[in-house]
Amino acid sequence: MQATTDYKIEGENLILFKSAGSYSADPDALYRQVCAAVQEVLASGTPADIRYELTHSDARELDLQAVYDAIFKEASDAHYEGDKAVAEVVGVSFDLEQARALYDAAPVGTSVTIPLVITKPEVTLADLTQAYRDVLVEKSTDLTWNYNRTTNITLAAAEINGLELYPGDQFSFNGVVGERTAARGFKEAIAYVGGDAVDQIGGGICQVSSTLYYCCLKTKMQIDERHNHMYTIDYLPLGMDATVDWSGVDFKFTNNMEFPIKIEMYVEDNELTVRIYGTKTDKTRVELDNESIDIIPYDTIEKEDPSVTEGYEVENYGHVGYVVDVYRYTYDENDNLIESEYLGRDDYDKRDLEILVPVSEEPEPEPEPGPGPAPEP
Repeated sequence: MQATTDYKIEGENLILFKSAGSYSADPDALYRQVCAAVQEVLASGTPADIRYELTHSDARELDLQAVYDAIFKEASDAHYEGDKAVAEVVGVSFDLEQARALYDAAPVGTSVTIPLVITKPEVTLADLTQAYRDVLVEKSTDLTWNYNRTTNITLAAAEINGLELYPGDQFSFNGVVGERTAARGFKEAIAYVGGDAVDQIGGGICQVSSTLYYCCLKTKMQIDERHNHMYTIDYLPLGMDATVDWSGVDFKFTNNMEFPIKIEMYVEDNELTVRIYGTKTDKTRVELDNESIDIIPYDTIEKEDPSVTEGYEVENYGHVGYVVDVYRYTYDENDNLIESEYLGRDDYDKRDLEILVPVSEEPEPEPEPGPGPAPEP
């Protein structure tokens, strides 16, 4: 219980005291009077009367605004500041106008009971201790049967697996995975460099960044840096991929939630699985969609090559070009659409199909006609 001479708090009630005034005494003067009376009693041997008049003060007006300011607390949820959990605050206030009316109407010398307004936070410190209790999103993408490519994806996923991001923390793919080198176990696999398919150390790990990007879109993470591939990919819907390269092309996002998140990522049964754990604060669900704005077919280009004796050989496979718009839709627990977002437009280049064919044989030149028979005389 908190108390002053003017008010006190009992449970969820504020008790205001309306004073009738007060009486006070001068302790020094009263002391001198008592001492004089004692001396008189000792000298005369008879009782002595002590009469002292108390000083009366009128009741002072209670400053209700000051009382309100003293007990007011604004409710706030438990939250993280960096990696430190800050406890929740229970809100406390009261109806100031109601209190004034009741206080003015009360007789002097009585008390007035005012109900407090208690606002409980939605998120408590106990909730924060249950971080990672919910699966916010899960996505699996199929791998190819290329050993080197799968090895690279497995190594990159292992670097990210188990990563925790507190509110405000930024994720950098290149920063977490690091440089892809043969010394670290990364192998050569097909990658596109300048539009050409080449063997590159770490080829294929864009499937890791892309699958993670897809999950970030579903959880509405703050995307800080993302680049789509030059050509289309087939393991995710168009517009939902993210390419990376150690030379400077990165994928970055920030945990803009109120709670920390934890990323689980692994390769199993020829699938890459990404799972993000956190704390759900509502029952909404998110769906992604794309729309093809333009389709650019590729051409077939034949190149003569003396190494091809019959038929043809594919030098570069063709890719259809696309222009794609991406959308995100949020639904409530009753499947009502509550938010529609346009996320942006991606351009994917076309890539012509190039095939090698045998060198065509040049036809033998026809003989030039000789001189005709001599004319008769």
